[in-house]
Amino acid sequence: MRTFTSRPGPSAVAAGVTALAAAWIAAACVAVDEPVLTAGPTLRSCAEVELRQFDLQACDFDGVCTWSGAGADPSGGACCSFFAICSEGRLLVESSCPMECPPCPPGTEPLAQNGCATCTCAPPSECDVGGDPMSCEPSHVCYPGQVCADGAMPGQHEGCANVCAASGCAEPAPLGCRMECPMPLGCASCMATACTCEAGVWTCTPVCSDVVGPCFLP
Repeated sequence: MRTFTSRPGPSAVAAGVTALAAAWIAAACVAVDEPVLTAGPTLRSCAEVELRQFDLQACDFDGVCTWSGAGADPSGGACCSFFAICSEGRLLVESSCPMECPPCPPGTEPLAQNGCATCTCAPPSECDVGGDPMSCEPSHVCYPGQVCADGAMPGQHEGCANVCAASGCAEPAPLGCRMECPMPLGCASCMATACTCEAGVWTCTPVCSDVVGPCFLP
């Protein structure tokens, strides 16, 4: 299964950019007599960087460019993240692409963040990432979930296991959270599934699962 890695923070980006610049300078010192690549126009903005003809293309801009998504790199797919700087007039590019994750247990699936699957497993979200109440039946609302992929914003629907249920319960919904296991199940840990809102209280069905969200059942 191909999944999307968490986007690196500012410190990771800075470290990667520094390493790229050092590699370029070292290469320039060794091959001083090599011809300079001149094909393609000089890139003067991040928008132009995404349309580059090749890495190391001539450039003239400040700062770090970041981008991702479909078409960002045909070899990396739609779920790679890219970082680029202009160093001594040449473009330096670094990418972060999907990595392999263990398969999700039965009854769960990878949560998606920014349209890309992650390594976080949870029961399938019951309503779309936009939290559109029209994605639930008329008498229900779309609750944001407690179990979310890394990088998801708390209280938002994007990247979380959302729940369609009657109004009146506390947010976020506990779908995929750890539950106390009933004795007849005979398992060490249980996950909340089939959550409903009844008289302002969440009621969920526990199932045996080692993959449980680090959250609580209100």
